[in-house]
Amino acid sequence: MKKIVSMIQVLAILLMAAIVMTACSGSDDNIINEQSSNPKAYTLSIQASKGSTTTRALSLDGKTLRTTWATTENIYVTKEGSNLGTLSPQTDGATAILKGNLMGDISVKDNLLLTFPRVDISYLSQNGTLQDIAEKYDYAIATVEVSAVNGTNITCDDVTFDNQQAIVKFVLKNKVTGNPIDAYSINIGSYSNSIVRSIVDGEPVKGDLTINNLSSTTWSANGGTGIVFMALRGVSNDKIELLVQENNTNILYHYIRENVTFENGKFYVVTVELMPESELKYISSGNVTIPAFNGTYYYVSGSTTNNYITMKDGAVVILRDVSINLEGSSTNYAPIYCEGNATIFIDDGTTNTLSAKSGNAGIQIGPSGKTLTINGKTGILNTTGYNGAGIGTGRGGDYGNIVINGGVINASGGSVSNSYGAGIGGGTAYSNSTCGNITINGGTITANGGWLSAGIGSSSGTTCGDVIINGGIIVANGCNHAAGIGSGLSGHCGDITIGSGINSVTATTGIINPDLVIDEDTNPVSWDVIGAGNSGTKGVLTIDNITNATEESPFENLNFVISKDKRNNDTWTITHK
Repeated sequence: MKKIVSMIQVLAILLMAAIVMTACSGSDDNIINEQSSNPKAYTLSIQASKGSTTTRALSLDGKTLRTTWATTENIYVTKEGSNLGTLSPQTDGATAILKGNLMGDISVKDNLLLTFPRVDISYLSQNGTLQDIAEKYDYAIATVEVSAVNGTNITCDDVTFDNQQAIVKFVLKNKVTGNPIDAYSINIGSYSNSIVRSIVDGEPVKGDLTINNLSSTTWSANGGTGIVFMALRGVSNDKIELLVQENNTNILYHYIRENVTFENGKFYVVTVELMPESELKYISSGNVTIPAFNGTYYYVSGSTTNNYITMKDGAVVILRDVSINLEGSSTNYAPIYCEGNATIFIDDGTTNTLSAKSGNAGIQIGPSGKTLTINGKTGILNTTGYNGAGIGTGRGGDYGNIVINGGVINASGGSVSNSYGAGIGGGTAYSNSTCGNITINGGTITANGGWLSAGIGSSSGTTCGDVIINGGIIVANGCNHAAGIGSGLSGHCGDITIGSGINSVTATTGIINPDLVIDEDTNPVSWDVIGAGNSGTKGVLTIDNITNATEESPFENLNFVISKDKRNNDTWTITHK
């Protein structure tokens, strides 16, 4: 009986076990299926390079930043936004094997995103040094396709990383003094708000970038005062604005430039000449007087038909979209009247237009022994005299010198028929006025003489000193009996020197100012293109270091071409070889 009971107990136990096993079989299947979809561990080994033109900020090598992998670095691997793990270079060098363990669901033809040094990155709080960029802000990515999965080993093709920012070396200079700026902070922004401040969850956050607390430590690390390194992303054919605050003085400096591109993966060296922000005056509110420079810079802006600018001896002014037209005004002044030494800056990206009352220059220079200096780059200055030079003298008197270092300048000595005056130089005809030396070191300059006046030089019956052209793109048109560069009718010009550093000089004699109307049967020209006008005199002409140069001279550095128009007017075109 006990045996029977035992047999029954055994059968019961077996039956229960079978029931349990049957009940669990579906659950086991689920467990197996779940395990098959869980992340798996893989090993990825891939050869990677940072490319030939890169911006990894380790050290400078000429104009390019050298780049190498370091075994201490990590490269993040993601798939469709999910983090799979990290890789590390197995050796130092420009090309290295990246190797590491990944955890995830990875299949053949999957695209993996490799990011150095991290998925999220912020460009904020840079300190302006290369070392800081190397440690915190270098950012490069690569996308690879999984070509094979063998067990736990993943195979991908070799890959080259693409840097996702440019590195810019800004050399900051005071545009007025030329000295480096001992900056405390620098802010860069774009008008389209395109500069990337940070990457968060793979998405760019845009806005201005600011670097603060620049100091002697920064300058020591960078090799000089005013040198700032920035990692920038998102600047493509954009208009950018720089604001720089100087240490100790707290003077603000301002710079605007259009069509700027900093291509990701490249290194740039940019010298920025910044204008100091100071007091802004509006010519529309009344006459403006600029005192002798005492550390305060004055900007002038606005438009008027009655008011003018007076520059005291030693004054400095910055023109920012100024328009002064005094032709019909009761004001008997030049739009800009210089009482002594004066410096004019044409603010970059602005257009400034000056038109004088009769008997005045567009910009009237100071007395003999004083100098007007004009500086600019992309800013435009259009200036017209009325029985006076575009830039130079008006009525009789002994006037000073003119130095032009740059800018886009269009200077005319006449706006109506029989208005006398050189484009740059002497003013009203037969007024016993003298102009000092004229020196042009650069810029894009077009100078049109008024009636009987040279483009650059003297007017009819007036005198100017030496004309020295060291650089720039120069176009000078004399008007009826006047040289293109030199003297007007019966006028005098000193020595004329054209150096080998020019881009080009184009001079035409006898051309009729487009604003003037004369008899088309006027006799053909028979006077100098560069030199003396009809019945005028000149000093020594030197071109490319050849004294008493002619079109036949063996110029070493310059090309020389002569052409004539239908009225037999000569044009000399001199260009750098």
